[in-house]
Amino acid sequence: MIKLTKEKILRLRTELPPIKEALAKFNDDLIREFVRDALERAPDGLWLDPCSSSGRYHPPFDQVVPGGIINHLIIVGLYFVEQGIRRYPEFTNDKSEPTPRWLDLARATFMVHDIAKSGIPWEKRTDPNHGSLGAQFLNRLQSFRELDLADRIMILKGVTWHMGRWTPTRKLGCFDAIVLLIREADYYSTRKRVRIAGLELINYSSLPAK
Repeated sequence: MIKLTKEKILRLRTELPPIKEALAKFNDDLIREFVRDALERAPDGLWLDPCSSSGRYHPPFDQVVPGGIINHLIIVGLYFVEQGIRRYPEFTNDKSEPTPRWLDLARATFMVHDIAKSGIPWEKRTDPNHGSLGAQFLNRLQSFRELDLADRIMILKGVTWHMGRWTPTRKLGCFDAIVLLIREADYYSTRKRVRIAGLELINYSSLPAK
């Protein structure tokens, strides 16, 4: 368990050991640099706030301050992405192993899917439109525009529609495999009985900034 002040989290961001470890998994340099850039440019609240403004839908390790959303996006949720992707023939070979490119895109999509969780600019409560707001935020990044068009479309679909039935209109919107994968990982990684042994969480207790 990593215990850091708010100041240090904001100073380090993508240099935090668990984040560096997650970024090191990418095979494609452009996708890695896009994710790094998006996280660096994300509102401070993404790094400091709990994952749920109400506290109703996330377990304690997603609700710590600072670091709750990052625990969900980078540490706990990525495990579910890396395991869940094996269930989708669209992303795997004949041995049920995901290809490097699909793994990169799935990881990237999950790591940025809540980048506008409380809106842009960041507010105190979850924005019900944060999927579409996140897609708009990513579309403005030069590092995102440098990706292949097909890859950009896939990431935007996953981010836009990750909320499923909890979108404001209650319309599920899109059923592409990447969307279903992100929805599943997002949901099951937040269940309160999920075992987190062995995962190096970022800051389980609130520490005052020095």
